Amino acid sequence: MQSYKRSYIPCILFSSLVLVSVEVRPIEDRIKELCERAATAENSDVPELLAELKELFAEHSASVRYLAAKTLSRFRAA
Repeated sequence: MQSYKRSYIPCILFSSLVLVSVEVRPIEDRIKELCERAATAENSDVPELLAELKELFAEHSASVRYLAAKTLSRFRAA
């Protein structure tokens, strides 16, 4: 199972623009790829694919929450 977590965490240190253009897109592509594989996978492969999808959804959700919090903090500071 491949994880994007190691490459995702350092990108939080950059601006939200970099986070969106560099990290969110590959996660979305990987989610699409895993969904396609799960649709045609053998039953024995499905649990591993679903576990990886669950991890990617969690990472995607965390990046969206981070972007929302950063955007809200900019408005509050102004």
